Amino acid sequence: MTRIVFMGSPGFAVPALRALASHYEVVGVVTQPDRESGRGRSLKSPPVKTLALELGLDVIQPEKLRAPEAMDQLHLWNPELIVVAAFGQILKPDVLTLPPTDALIFMLHYCRAGAARRRFKPRFWLAILKPA
Repeated sequence: MTRIVFMGSPGFAVPALRALASHYEVVGVVTQPDRESGRGRSLKSPPVKTLALELGLDVIQPEKLRAPEAMDQLHLWNPELIVVAAFGQILKPDVLTLPPTDALIFMLHYCRAGAARRRFKPRFWLAILKPA
């Protein structure tokens, strides 16, 4: 079975993670760190982290993906495929070339602006990249 690492944070990424986890081996999830939210400034976990913990998946929340601890964990997971859905960090070449086949799937929201979402039906782009 294909070993997949999922990278995402907001609610937009939750359905993708749920679908992947139900059909494939998701070995780990990378999401943004918990952030202060609300008037009480209490820490709030990203929706992807909440789902990943419910599914019993390993989760890391690096402030920067290039941090040595994050890269070490990615190497330990040894992914064959990385799926990215609204992750929120720039992926450097050392992450992009991590899968042995250089296979990455990016899910991009077609319209990002709030006004555009109200005027148009949401659409999604799916880009599968294989660096040359």
